[in-house]
Amino acid sequence: MQTYATQRALDVQHRREEYLAFVAHDLRTPLNAISLAATVLERTLPARDLSAGTIQMLKALRRNVQQLEGLVNKKLEENANLQTEVGLKMQRRSFDWWPLVESLIHDLHPVSGTASTQLIN
Repeated sequence: MQTYATQRALDVQHRREEYLAFVAHDLRTPLNAISLAATVLERTLPARDLSAGTIQMLKALRRNVQQLEGLVNKKLEENANLQTEVGLKMQRRSFDWWPLVESLIHDLHPVSGTASTQLIN
């Protein structure tokens, strides 16, 4: 019975690894396309023709693509570490919320310009 349970657990783990690889590929493909489009826009549009709002939107786009790429990489790394981890160690740590809040304010700034939305810090 133990051998059967061990084999089933290995099968489940293998399917999970395949699924994560598939999801990572499916996420990376559009992320790379978005990143490439942003790079092309930054390089082809003359800097003098870009408004401050357009520059801010391009920076937000770049920052969000990098954040999503980091999340995909982190999930893949965590999956690889599952094989070697025996358990999780919980640790209390401090976290500076201001960079997160600041990036959200910058990301939501274009939307906050509408008549129906107001962004207050």
